[in-house]
Amino acid sequence: MLLNTTQAHLNTVLELLDESLDLYEDMRERLPETSRRVQLDSMMQQRRELLEGLRKAGMNELQLRPRVADQEIEGLTHLLEQFRSLWQEPATVALDLLQDHERELQRAVLELHQDAGSLGPTLKTLLQELDGHLAAAEVWFQH
Repeated sequence: MLLNTTQAHLNTVLELLDESLDLYEDMRERLPETSRRVQLDSMMQQRRELLEGLRKAGMNELQLRPRVADQEIEGLTHLLEQFRSLWQEPATVALDLLQDHERELQRAVLELHQDAGSLGPTLKTLLQELDGHLAAAEVWFQH
């Protein structure tokens, strides 16, 4: 099925959200057990809920069908992690990889915002919630 521009942008955001959750699960044990990690756990739970809401709204408002995320990204991320760990601490590598992925997700969300006129009310509301969530995540990564 060919996707229109709005569907393609939403699909990219959905895939990146899904990949970010997988990446976080992979990197979680490398992060020190602190109150910051507890905060990030809570943020990732919120992200799961946003992802599910966006998927449902995409199906209802854009007739977007569920798609399978790119499985090759995990292998590439693992290789990058191994390479970086040659000169960095595991926690630093994990945070850097998570932050790099966040930047990619933010770029995809900006592209979706360009199509905001063709989004339904539920998707617009969820996109605003995602904006707030990503802003909070950015603050978390900066501290």
